[in-house]
Amino acid sequence: MEPAKPITDAAEPRSTRRRFRFSLLTILLVTTIVGLSLAYFRSRSELLDAQAKLREVRQNYDVIDVQDDTKIYVRPMKVPADNMWQWRVYLPEGDRYHIKFDYNSIPPKTPKPATRSNLTLSPGMYVITQMFVFDPDSTTPVWKFHLSATSPYGDVRNSGVLPRKEVSWLEAKYIGTGQHLLPETEDGEPRRTVAFNIDPLFGEAVPARAYQQTTHEHDEEVELLRWEVDEPLNPVGQEPVDYLPLEVFRLWIERVTPPKVSGNVMPCPLVRNDSLGEQLRRTIDSNGSHHP
Repeated sequence: MEPAKPITDAAEPRSTRRRFRFSLLTILLVTTIVGLSLAYFRSRSELLDAQAKLREVRQNYDVIDVQDDTKIYVRPMKVPADNMWQWRVYLPEGDRYHIKFDYNSIPPKTPKPATRSNLTLSPGMYVITQMFVFDPDSTTPVWKFHLSATSPYGDVRNSGVLPRKEVSWLEAKYIGTGQHLLPETEDGEPRRTVAFNIDPLFGEAVPARAYQQTTHEHDEEVELLRWEVDEPLNPVGQEPVDYLPLEVFRLWIERVTPPKVSGNVMPCPLVRNDSLGEQLRRTIDSNGSHHP
């Protein structure tokens, strides 16, 4: 049996470790990727900040965000005044629109008064304002109404007078718990307690969501404001009234209905038709006219 051979240094396994090396191209590639990643995340952060600021501006300044230019957009605006309302409105291309309001008195008139105001608007962006102002200095104290639609290219407006007795609901006094006291009547009847239903309801106590924009179809009738008088929540010593609830004010937008073309009327473009032109020439010639 041969003796075991001593293990020499030459028999030891050679180390397989390698040093990790970077080429200049690899360093440049990694640097570029890191730089682009940082730029992306920074741009993304700035974009989110800009979007948040834009939402804040739209909220604070009642700006309309038109996402579909074929639809009507309406956004109520905060107005620090009594008996005054404003809306920012976008009207799409292709149609014209009317802004109308009507009203009624308490007790209601029979028949109901016709539409009181009728503004005609072309497509575009508007600020619509409806306001009632009491004028005590006239010979007979009256309420005046002002309806206007202002755009970057000008404005249209309509004003008029409402007899005081016909809009007594404008002078109702709030007495708490959702109840209002109407003014005295000329007939000497007791002052009636009523409740008001105003849609939409604006005011300092109204949450911000009430001022969000709404979207409507281009041919849809869009109600801006409706004011209804109803029985009080807890009537005391007061008999119910059969004509309540009663709508006393309504303001809305409606599309101008395109005129209908009769089936017996030939459209204008056909006048240029060759056969029709020949027929007209023959008719003229038969009447003794002369063609040069």
